[in-house]
Formats: sequence, C-alpha cells, structure tokens
Amino acid sequence: MSSQSRVVRRNCAFCAKAENRKQMIPVTKNKEQLLVWNQRLGAEFQENCEKTITPYLCLSHFLRKKAEFPRSKISPYLNTCANEDNVSLYQISKVICDTELLMPHISKCWECLKSGKHSSGVGCFCRRGAAVTAIFKCSICANTWKWSSSDIVDIPSKPGPKQFEINLSLSSALLTSGNAFTKVSSLFKTLKMPCISNRRYQEIEKFYIRPAIKNVYELQKKEVMTILSEKVDKDGGVHLSGDGQFDSRGYSAYICRFSIMDVQSKLLVDFETSRKPRGGNSMILEKSGHELCLPRVIVDLQLLTGIDHPVLSFTTDRCVNLTQAMKNYPSIHHYYDSWHWIRSIRKEIGEKYNQVQFRPMKPW
Repeated sequence: MSSQSRVVRRNCAFCAKAENRKQMIPVTKNKEQLLVWNQRLGAEFQENCEKTITPYLCLSHFLRKKAEFPRSKISPYLNTCANEDNVSLYQISKVICDTELLMPHISKCWECLKSGKHSSGVGCFCRRGAAVTAIFKCSICANTWKWSSSDIVDIPSKPGPKQFEINLSLSSALLTSGNAFTKVSSLFKTLKMPCISNRRYQEIEKFYIRPAIKNVYELQKKEVMTILSEKVDKDGGVHLSGDGQFDSRGYSAYICRFSIMDVQSKLLVDFETSRKPRGGNSMILEKSGHELCLPRVIVDLQLLTGIDHPVLSFTTDRCVNLTQAMKNYPSIHHYYDSWHWIRSIRKEIGEKYNQVQFRPMKPW
C-alpha cells in the first residue's frame, strides 16, 4: 500500500497563520529584496524572521501572480491578506490602464489557483468617481472576491458611503495646482477615464480640502507670529516689507496677491488676495490688498505683545498708491526698496544724459 504524503505545515512570519508549506513562500534571502519586504511588512515581521531558520510567508500576502510564478521578484503587501469571508482585496500600482488589460489578472480565481486549476470569474464593475471597483464570482468554486483601483479612507463614525483615496487626491491636486475642474474633466472624457462629478468635487473641496489647508495655515501662521512677537519684545518692533503679485502684466490683471514679509527672518507674515471687479481698475488692487493686510498684522502683534506700535518700518516699491496709503500710519517709517530706487535714478540720468552707459557693479 502506498503511504499518504505527510502534510507539513508552517506558520506565517507575518500573520502567524498555519498553512500547508506548499501554499507558502519562503522568505527571500536576497539582501536587497529582504530590505523591501521588511519595509513593507514592518519590524515585527523582521523579528519573526530572525527567530526562525527558514521563515515562510502566506501566499495571501502577495499578488495573485506569485502563485503562478513562485520565483518571480514580487514583494508582499501589508493589506492583501484574505479575510474569513473569502473576500480578498488586492492593490495594484497607480497607473493609467485600460480595464480590458487588467481583466486577465484581476479575474483569476485565487482558490482555484491554490488547487492547481485555472479559472476566471465574471465581474460586475462599479464607478465611484475616479475609483473603479469590481466584484467577481468564480464559475467553478463559486468563490467571490473584490478588486478596487483605490484605497478607502477610513473615517470613524462617518455615515453614508466611504471616501475613496483617489477622489480625495484628485480633488486636492485640482485645487492646489489652480487648474479648472472643467478642463481636467474634459481631459478625462477624452481619455475615456472615470472622473468625479463637479458636485462631488465641490463637496470634497468644501468639507475636506479647504479645512485641512486652513488648519495647516493657521498652525504655520501661529508659529510665525510667535517669532515676530519675540522680536518685538526684544527689539521694540519689527521691520516689514510688502509687495503685490499680479496674475498677468500690464493693465489687464484680474487678481492680485499682496504679501507682507519680515525683513530680518524672511518669513511670510500674511497675505491678501484681491480681485478686480467688473469694469474696475487693476491698478488699485495692490492698494486694496495693503489696506486689508497691514492693519490685520498690526492688530495681531498688538494682541500678542501689548505694544501700541509693534511695526517700526515698512518697505515697498515706488507705487504711488502705496505711498498714499502709508500716510495713514505716521508711526511707521516708510522706505522704498533699493532696487526700484536705483532704477529710478538710472532712468532720470538716462533721460538727461543720453550717452551715459551703466556697468554692473559687484557687491563689496
């Protein structure tokens, strides 16, 4: 009589689950690959490997391709282990790819591959904005599994559908890069790629992105104001400078951002964005930003330090509107920056003496 082969079981070095050794992969001995494995699976996995002479890892921690090609250089993933309901979540790199090209890889039944069989499941796809999810069912063993092109952001006690990471990342990129949603949406439609709707983008921007940006901005502003308040206490005041940045040159500018900077530390203290009204003049945008931004900085420093005049000087360019606005602050010394000052002197000399040639001077 032929004796039955003995089933050798090993414990997984990551999840400690006992499995048949034939359904497991020995931990790589290549130093470079092992370094990647340790980075992905954590310090506990590394400690467990050092305790065992020949550590093993479950196939469920790999992509399905590892079952077909055990010697392939495929690294494990942290969150790809199958749960008790036979539902597996597999992650794929973030690349632009046609769904038909992914089907041969994501539709293979994992349970059948373990038994040496090759079968594919029938999938039902669903789009959630830019995220694509699919549920497959094997026609042989009736096994079901899920696949998603994006992770889900875990928000505790959040009612309703969960938030997909790719939708949040896409909305953040749109807002911070300054691109219009209509342009990006047209690009996605041209490439036949799934994209979030305008309504969903507005919701994510309002409830997630803008509060997060405001949070970080307030923390950084608090740190800067703390540094300035210490300088006020030490030197009796601070020296500031301000200038406006327009979205375009000339008289057709539509948006102007007026920024105030500390001269000594080179830190940005505050800014104000002004928009030209319909039929208005773009030349007054810099002045309007100055009138809103500088009083706010003075009030903040007064509250932090208790000093009535925390700003000693304010440096601007030779803008006539700013010169007129600084007359409202007699306690602050108003200076012109050296670059515009020298340029104006050069312009006056050039107009009076046409044959004069200027040479660049090196700083001493």
